Amino acid sequence: MGKLSLKDKLKSVIDKRPVLSCLVMLIIVYLFYAFPGMMTRVFPFLKEHYFYRFISVIFSHYVVVLIVIMLLDYGWIYRKGNFLKTLLVGMALIVEASLSCYFSIVGAFRSAADSSFLSFPYILLGIITIIGIGFFEESFFRGVISNIIGKHYAKDRKGVWLSVFISSVFFGLLHMVNMFYGVKLLPAIIQSVVAVFAGMALCATYYRGGSIWAMMFIHSLIDFGPLFGTSFLANPELVDEAAVVNQFGLVNLTPALISLLITLFLLRNSKINEAIDHFK
Repeated sequence: MGKLSLKDKLKSVIDKRPVLSCLVMLIIVYLFYAFPGMMTRVFPFLKEHYFYRFISVIFSHYVVVLIVIMLLDYGWIYRKGNFLKTLLVGMALIVEASLSCYFSIVGAFRSAADSSFLSFPYILLGIITIIGIGFFEESFFRGVISNIIGKHYAKDRKGVWLSVFISSVFFGLLHMVNMFYGVKLLPAIIQSVVAVFAGMALCATYYRGGSIWAMMFIHSLIDFGPLFGTSFLANPELVDEAAVVNQFGLVNLTPALISLLITLFLLRNSKINEAIDHFK
């Protein structure tokens, strides 16, 4: 018998220890994802260097996850699922995100009434960043993590909920990386808790619809509103995203409740079999 390839070895380990394997992957990806932020803490001048910011976004939001996809042979996630059905399943998230976009954009302009838009290169960077966040987080957490976990546990209703919860906890933990970008501990925890519940709603949508591209669209729409001011407007009060997050308090946990209600609706008894069928 010939030697196992790296991909086969990885698959074997993942099959035997899915949760532990996902945790190890998360730590490794976390370090690569956080690396650009670590560099700006050591060399603060890099934070204002456009070329460095551009390369760091491409590396952390696109290259890292594509390497993971290639190593695990998970390219199939980009070919599976029904785009329109997934959008329909995720309509509650789309409506919530659209309302958030409206109020966030209006609020950004009101708090920065005399500000102008950033120059085109920085607007382009903002667009690439917002799309990149959706690409990275949906590819890795829904495409890889939730499929690995769900493959082993999502065989019944309890298994689906367990898979949704575990993969979403991993998703929430990634947001602690923002501490490397200047976010304080308590706001980072609040942001991570909200991300756990948002991840549950996103995972439930993905299990029922199956299109990772639709999930990227929904995720980017969710991020567009909160990131609008820091990504597109030239105003000192809005430029520093970490400063915005550091203002978070307990009231910012409200979206977590909304996400939980959406998840309960998506995984109701009459629709739970759609999530189970995702793994057949």
